[in-house]
Amino acid sequence: MNDWGSWFQGTGGLLEPMNRYVGVGMALLGACVAAPAGCKHLLRISRGWAAAGRRWFTEVLPFLRREVPVVSGAGQVGVVVELTGRAFGHNRSWTPEADADIRIAELHDYVVSVEKYVDYKVEEYEGRFLDISNSLSRIEQRIEKTSHTMSTTFEVNEKRAAQVDAIGLPVIRTQRHTG
Repeated sequence: MNDWGSWFQGTGGLLEPMNRYVGVGMALLGACVAAPAGCKHLLRISRGWAAAGRRWFTEVLPFLRREVPVVSGAGQVGVVVELTGRAFGHNRSWTPEADADIRIAELHDYVVSVEKYVDYKVEEYEGRFLDISNSLSRIEQRIEKTSHTMSTTFEVNEKRAAQVDAIGLPVIRTQRHTG
């Protein structure tokens, strides 16, 4: 005769936790079948948690750290830089002791260089403004198109829902009168 109670006791309580883990596993499997998008999102999040845990463990436990040899030395690097663009500035220094005509000429040169710089910046910002306004108009057109598509889709779905409701109404009325 088989005594099941003694067999369960002989396993040392192994079946209880095993039953619990299998039950939890089946529940998780059922959740993944029912909501695969949620499971995919959970896996994506858990990868980040695993990476953070791995970093923490490597900081705490020294045997998990990888030794990387570092080679240091001196070397020579040649770099060639080519700059293009406009340069603005006043190449003379101000001399307050000079004659009035010389100071006026220096101020005139300085004003001319500042005017050139301001004109250049105005052109640059006008170009940027045109780029931004063109980009905004494209975005506005996309938003209008998407809004129109969404409203059309919404109207179609509402019509379909109304048709389905209309199909079901005679069945409901019939059941109510016969029951």
